[in-house]
Amino acid sequence: MKQNDSAKNVLAEMQRAEIETARYNVERFIKTKAAKKRKINIFDCCAKEDAREALKGVFHEKGTMVASNGNILCAIKEGYDPELEGKILTKKGEFIENSKYPNWNMVLIANRVGTGSTYLPWTAEAFKKAIYEEEKKCGKDKKVFASVFCDNDLTLFFQAKPFKIFLDFLREYSNSKIAYSNTCLQAFDDKGNIFLIANYGDAKDFSNDSEYYKVVF
Repeated sequence: MKQNDSAKNVLAEMQRAEIETARYNVERFIKTKAAKKRKINIFDCCAKEDAREALKGVFHEKGTMVASNGNILCAIKEGYDPELEGKILTKKGEFIENSKYPNWNMVLIANRVGTGSTYLPWTAEAFKKAIYEEEKKCGKDKKVFASVFCDNDLTLFFQAKPFKIFLDFLREYSNSKIAYSNTCLQAFDDKGNIFLIANYGDAKDFSNDSEYYKVVF
């Protein structure tokens, strides 16, 4: 009986030490020059409440940090810690265990068959500028911001808060290319940094006091 208690104590101590190390890694990441310069915080892309426990943390896989709340997905290379490979880490520095991270690669436009993906002949800077110009036209009291980019008769709707994070990503990774399908909008650069935001539905899916972006392609 004493041996079992001793083994449990050792295991508990090891787990505490692992959590403390993880917390240190999170604090170290946040304090790095790269993180301070970054306009987007990857932990903001994690799910707050989701049945899939794994989405509440940042997944570390093959040199990429991945975060998603089911509506947006962010994958960033800079600041990756090899010691966290295969682990899911929360902002509090705790590991999420017994919950497998979804295959995030499958939601990327390039890996989805039949999505009818199209690459915009726009730079990230031009896309962002066009959106901001539309915001100015609509005015602060308007809830809907719309931009027309192509004559493809496709309209996508995005929740305002995640779309603004998407714009922050474009500010951070200004060399990104942009692609869209009938289900999502995606920005990506040559280094493997990616941000994807899903089409929310239609204007009727938003409440009267909800801000949203309407983008016409």
